[in-house]
Amino acid sequence: MKICAVSGKTFLSGNNVSHAENKTRRRFEANLQKKRLFSSVLGFCTLDITPKGLKIIESKGGLDAFLSSCGPLYGDGEVLRKRFLKAQQKRSASISSVA
Repeated sequence: MKICAVSGKTFLSGNNVSHAENKTRRRFEANLQKKRLFSSVLGFCTLDITPKGLKIIESKGGLDAFLSSCGPLYGDGEVLRKRFLKAQQKRSASISSVA
């Protein structure tokens, strides 16, 4: 199923209505787009994301700021968030051991 990694948006359902008023069920898919976002911890990451999700990330101050402050995400976003938190802990541990 198509789902936005950030906002969790999926499809809506409705009807196709013909001129004769015949109704058949249909799905309105979410406007998902593959975007390549940069994180200073992970490098480039590709996400299936809606424009609304992209706006949310930009309002938080970028991908790193968003991933460090957000709660659980949806689909591949949750995998990315866990990878980010693990890499961030590893990075901070290596910096503290050097100092």
